[in-house]
Amino acid sequence: MASVLMRLMLSNAMLNNVCSAPCVFMQMQDEFLKRLAEDTVLYVRTVCNTIIMEVPKAIVHCQVGSCC
Repeated sequence: MASVLMRLMLSNAMLNNVCSAPCVFMQMQDEFLKRLAEDTVLYVRTVCNTIIMEVPKAIVHCQVGSCC
């Protein structure tokens, strides 16, 4: 999460220092959005994998607890 925030801050700083050439700005904006999308996909995958690993254990634990 910290790396995402650092990238966001660095990208914003880079965008603020861009000269007035529109194509340079668009290229930097595209790169920033691609990196943001990649980081978002990785974060969502991590959360989904955590849920997949943890939820079945919690369900089984509750079922075993209610049987005894």
